[in-house]
Amino acid sequence: MNGPIKPIQPIGPQSLANFLQSIGNDQALLQRYLSSPEDVMNEFNLSDEHKKLVVTGDKDGITTALQNDDGTSPVQAVYVLPVPIVY
Repeated sequence: MNGPIKPIQPIGPQSLANFLQSIGNDQALLQRYLSSPEDVMNEFNLSDEHKKLVVTGDKDGITTALQNDDGTSPVQAVYVLPVPIVY
């Protein structure tokens, strides 16, 4: 086996919520995101749709994407840090 095993990140609203909460709570991760947003978003298994929402700073789109089937959200507030990414 090569290196430590990375935990499996969920896909979907939970991965977006995990990403946003992690960015908000981990200064080192935020700095990595600001330097290399695509790499950090890939680490969290964000879908292309979720990446676009984050990069464009679409607060309403992010809020909608975070909603669970029952309309609740694991994230109470969304602050947007748009960082341009060239695809």
